[in-house]
Amino acid sequence: MSLRSALACAVVACLALSPAASVEPNRNASDPSTVWTSVAPLLRGVAGFAHGAAEGRLIVGGGTLWEGDQKRTLSTVQTYDPAEDRWREAPAWPRSFSFGVFAVWTDRLVAAGGDAGGSTRADRVDGGHPNWSLLRPVAYAGCALLNGKLYILGGTPDLASLAHAAPTFLAVDPASGTVESLPDFPGAPRIHVALAAAAGRIWAFTGGIWDSRVGQLRNSDDAWSYASESRTWRKLSPFPFPARGVAALALDERFILLAGGYRTDGNAQAMTAACLVYDTWEDRYHAAAQLPVPVMLAGLDRVGCDVYAIGGENAPRQRSACVFRAPVAALLKL
Repeated sequence: MSLRSALACAVVACLALSPAASVEPNRNASDPSTVWTSVAPLLRGVAGFAHGAAEGRLIVGGGTLWEGDQKRTLSTVQTYDPAEDRWREAPAWPRSFSFGVFAVWTDRLVAAGGDAGGSTRADRVDGGHPNWSLLRPVAYAGCALLNGKLYILGGTPDLASLAHAAPTFLAVDPASGTVESLPDFPGAPRIHVALAAAAGRIWAFTGGIWDSRVGQLRNSDDAWSYASESRTWRKLSPFPFPARGVAALALDERFILLAGGYRTDGNAQAMTAACLVYDTWEDRYHAAAQLPVPVMLAGLDRVGCDVYAIGGENAPRQRSACVFRAPVAALLKL
């Protein structure tokens, strides 16, 4: 067997898909039914939840759902065991939570800020210690964990006023609760920005920008990266279309998966099922197998060789309970 063939087999077998490994992405979008498969649905459909993977399981905390004309903010926690293909109820958090910041740290889903059912908060919600707080209330911000620090970009201190969105950029040390103010984001203030951490950088894509002239959100297609060592921002090639609520997940140190969102096409806006892979080395986007359903604010997490797309908002005032799984090797095809 040639070296090339051996490497290909190793990737497909997931022997070369460690976080440090990388493979070339598929240049053409595939039939999602051949890549994404349904697994057990959430116990309840939610959006705006905290999520992550720890000890081989998925964790979903809080979120919102609609009951008739009433939106509820939850404190419930759901966990998924891939081996059993089953979701279970876990102990609830001390307060309700949605659209805050979060990360898996020391095998625990840590969350802070967000909506507590009508008020925007700054405190930590998951009940862990130390019980730190953010510098200010924040909701609808982007977040990603890099080198043990939780980076937080944008958002608004007041859920009732998106006009108060800010370009604030923070880093929180979950171990001590220390909050560090970093150089402001050079793009316009925004909400629902997609953040991912890879190759020692924070990568930021799209987001909703408040347009005071018309009094509504405008989707953005800009993209940026932040180098933690030099504390500098760099503008990237624009996202292929304006959007907000895109989900992001670093597949390795080179490639970032970007899925779903609320997309703008000319004067039309709608949920999208699009999946793209961004190459941090080449500053390029490549098509991947699209999601089976259009959705924004889904959760993307990786367990072993598989990526999971979880829940989200599939229509106005609707929440999806669907969960889909795709092999990393199929999303990143040699």
